Amino acid sequence: METKTLEARVGLTPSATKSFIQQGHRVLVQANAGAGSGFRDEQYLDAGCEIVTSASDVYGQSEMIVKVSLL
Repeated sequence: METKTLEARVGLTPSATKSFIQQGHRVLVQANAGAGSGFRDEQYLDAGCEIVTSASDVYGQSEMIVKVSLL
């Protein structure tokens, strides 16, 4: 989940995550990560993602991280 003040974007939409999953990748999404962009955890689950409770869970179990960055 993005931590910048007023940041509501999410790194990947549920449909984008589905594309990664269809290519054989495991996709972890932090709980409520898409809420600011209008995406519910259920949509990510329906796409095949695993929902984890914290950013440390994502970082601890992932080989690649996709996130939003402000310059």
